[in-house]
Amino acid sequence: MSFKIDISLPNVSKLNNDEYAQFVKGIVKLVYAGTIEKLRVEEELVTAIQENVELLTEASRQSRSTKESGNMAQLDKKRNEILSYLLSSFKVGKKSAIQSQKEAADILLLEFKNYRKVSTLPTRQKSQAVDALIKDLEKPEIRELLTTLGTINAVAPLKEINAKYQELLDVRAEKQLKNSSINVKKVRKETEELYRQLTRVVFAYNIINPSTETKNFISLLTKLIEDTMSANKQRLAQATPNRRGSKDKDKKAVSE
Repeated sequence: MSFKIDISLPNVSKLNNDEYAQFVKGIVKLVYAGTIEKLRVEEELVTAIQENVELLTEASRQSRSTKESGNMAQLDKKRNEILSYLLSSFKVGKKSAIQSQKEAADILLLEFKNYRKVSTLPTRQKSQAVDALIKDLEKPEIRELLTTLGTINAVAPLKEINAKYQELLDVRAEKQLKNSSINVKKVRKETEELYRQLTRVVFAYNIINPSTETKNFISLLTKLIEDTMSANKQRLAQATPNRRGSKDKDKKAVSE
């Protein structure tokens, strides 16, 4: 005759991936502290949990690798600002009271009319278009006109930012190719079943044949659960005022 011992475990589905991975890592540490043999758990079970934790850790690392995307967004914003300043200066220069600047602006406006919508192009296409624009801007006769108009200093920053953007774009693409997509939802579901199975085994042996190791495991697991859920509540509590503050600012901006 066999029976299943059910125990009360927290609903850890609301933990974010980092919190969840740390929680399960904590359980694995408790197992090794009590030793696999004395806790009567199968080594294959612990190994399976560890492999899933590594997948979750990698998934978190991959999500943080979007740092490139954040930097790219900032660079793209700066690039658009310079493009707007540079191209609009040709139109503004047509109204200059200084004849030489007015003439330079007339030529530049006509020469670069095809680049007016470059900032609205898709990512890679924009980078290529800006490359072509820079090559035209660096022509001796164009540089002379830009100097007359007073906008020559915008060319170097535009070139530098565009190069950095393309570099980050290539780095991100390379990482995306190397990193296979991890189904976090599936891995967490499997890990949940495994860690519950592990704790049931220890709890069962603590009832049938209690030992110092099983008692310590249960005591430390209870503490781990309390600490994890408490940290989660604190994080959520801190996040709520921030969201409210953001909404209040948005409402105030709209009303103004």
